[in-house]
Amino acid sequence: MSVYNYLKINDCDPRPIAVELNCAILAKKNYRTTFLLEGDQLEIAWFVGGG
Repeated sequence: MSVYNYLKINDCDPRPIAVELNCAILAKKNYRTTFLLEGDQLEIAWFVGGG
């Protein structure tokens, strides 16, 4: 499954988030072409505004 599909299945809008795959930031342009493998570590960070 691609990173993009994983995000969509889990109701994550890819625009306001950053994805780290195996300790490396993944460029948004690569979400559709990067596929998750068994043992991969995925971290998702949401950007939240406030004051």
